[in-house]
Amino acid sequence: MNRIFKTLALAAAITAMAVPAFAAESAPLHQTVTNPKTLAVKSAGTEHFTGEVVTAALYGPQAPSKSYAATVTFSPGARTYWHIHEMGQTLIVTEGTGWTQEWGKKPVMLKPGDIVRCPPGVKHWHGGSAKMSMAHIALSEAGGTVTWLEPVIDEDIAKIPTDLYREGMMYYGRTHRHPNSTFAYTTSSLMELMAWDATDQLELIDQPLLLMAGSKADSLYMSKEAYEKATGTKDKELFLVDGATHIQTYYMPEYVDQFVAKLQDFYGKHL
Repeated sequence: MNRIFKTLALAAAITAMAVPAFAAESAPLHQTVTNPKTLAVKSAGTEHFTGEVVTAALYGPQAPSKSYAATVTFSPGARTYWHIHEMGQTLIVTEGTGWTQEWGKKPVMLKPGDIVRCPPGVKHWHGGSAKMSMAHIALSEAGGTVTWLEPVIDEDIAKIPTDLYREGMMYYGRTHRHPNSTFAYTTSSLMELMAWDATDQLELIDQPLLLMAGSKADSLYMSKEAYEKATGTKDKELFLVDGATHIQTYYMPEYVDQFVAKLQDFYGKHL
């Protein structure tokens, strides 16, 4: 099952909202088993989405059932507009990290295995996180309409409770975005990127090791994990910049200067 999900995620990503309308087919008189090796992937467009989103239909409704399914993949920072499903919708997150938010409530982080049940008439949005794509399977019923509303604005992003994703969304998508950036994300090597582990085989390092992080970084646990796994060297240090979050260490002079000074000292001793 996990492998099937990964195959679907590789092929695309969908937001049930972009799922094409299906005409109901007559149900076969026997059970069928399918395992699509390739899916017809298409862009969800920009009319109702911010950033790059791709979709792929999995199956259409077969009478008397009205259910149909599709996959949706959001590139980092990509998201839907606010919208409402007349007949509700169910999302099954298969890969990556993302967010969903119901109107008037705080955003909720999504991770693989999460199931989102959105009742009819509930205004909401969902999409990828600032630095990771998200893929999900969307289950819907034919015949219901989707009411598309306004785009998710910065004030909505500001409600995201996690510093890394809230600040990352602004940093990569607004304040420090290169003018030539499409804010798109490659899907050709998506599985390789998701499977990569920066701490793998750290025990092989037998040279002086310096790890640096902000004391308030949501990602600090990764640096601590790397420090513990680096058992091959006794000359190691985890240097923390007090008060800094993950994204703030990229550009705020008071934090960047501390990192640069530490690097100068480290390389001065060991090079």
